[in-house]
Amino acid sequence: MEYLFVGGLYPHERLNEISAQGDNSMGIAANALQWSLLTGFDKFYPNIKVITVPYISTFPKKNKTIYLKKSFFSHKKGSKDLCVGFFNFPLLRIISRYINLVRTLKKVVYKNKETIIFIYGIHSPFLKAVTKLCEKNKLLKTCLIATDIPQFNMIGKKNPIYLFFKRLDFSIINKSIEKIDSFVLLSKYMCEPLNVNERPWTLIEGIYNITDDVETLEYNDGLKRVLYSGSLHERNGIMNLINAFLKTDNNDYRLIICGEGDSKTKIIAASEKDKRIIYKGLINREEVLELQKKCDLLVNPRTSDGEYTKYSFPSKTMEYLASGTPTLMYKLPGIPEEYYEYCYSISNDVNDSLYHKMIEVLNTPKDELKCFGLKARDFIIKNKNPVNQCEKIAKMINQL
Repeated sequence: MEYLFVGGLYPHERLNEISAQGDNSMGIAANALQWSLLTGFDKFYPNIKVITVPYISTFPKKNKTIYLKKSFFSHKKGSKDLCVGFFNFPLLRIISRYINLVRTLKKVVYKNKETIIFIYGIHSPFLKAVTKLCEKNKLLKTCLIATDIPQFNMIGKKNPIYLFFKRLDFSIINKSIEKIDSFVLLSKYMCEPLNVNERPWTLIEGIYNITDDVETLEYNDGLKRVLYSGSLHERNGIMNLINAFLKTDNNDYRLIICGEGDSKTKIIAASEKDKRIIYKGLINREEVLELQKKCDLLVNPRTSDGEYTKYSFPSKTMEYLASGTPTLMYKLPGIPEEYYEYCYSISNDVNDSLYHKMIEVLNTPKDELKCFGLKARDFIIKNKNPVNQCEKIAKMINQL
């Protein structure tokens, strides 16, 4: 049996080059999850091959490349993997990614060997290329690792040309998904929109790779720091957090925000109005992990408003809990119930509930907070590591 991973990760030796072309914090999170998946897959499928067509932003956005070059790399010692090149113009890039991936798959997939192909992400060039190959080779089986529901990426979009091509894209995606043999889902609610029906599936809401851990020292200046790191799109609730923080009057409180998104201008304005708010912009992953460990409270202000929250598991949830720093978040349908034993949570945003809960946690004795945070860290490291999570996938694959 052969195993192949098709995704959009960044080869380590090209990390700086390609991540600069990426989609800010979303690209960083997707890259981290894919590498964690490979860490687990290597335990069960030692000879797995990797083909990556990196997820990057489209030219002519600022500093984005016209053409991403092809290169060879090794995801582990001895492996022979390939980063597929493609033209990065709007529309043309979809066709280029598809054609170049098809050509590559024809070269690496053996016609006379049973092969499992893992596809990371609901991306039409990946799905179309793999399912086309499967039509001509009945020895191939597919497993789609579905990280989101694409329809929700259209929220707020009004450009008729964009909407036309997106609907065409969805048509290709839906027809391809009909041919998928098995699924890895981030939320149990994804079964319905993906029409999984009786096909095998398993739930992997995320993975925490202990190799991402960083060593750090605590602050000793008497200040209490609240941190938000991630996408700054308004629908994620970042302005709710800022408004809740502005209601506090303690000069020893600080709110640190990292990331980029459509709320950036409002965040900068708030930081100029209240010097306790510190906006750091988009910083590298190591700095983010270090801050998560050093601060006193980590907050995810995303509320359950909007159907899309059923179909997603915020990647910061796992990172936050693994830091050992207490975490505060809303109850979201896409987050399994077991997580709420290890964090502070609120069900809705009535009567300033985020503000009141944030103050309550910050006033909790430090030793109690530390004990609570370490309990959450232990839960993540023991139960959500690459081997444990990928074992669920391996068991499902054995049923195909």
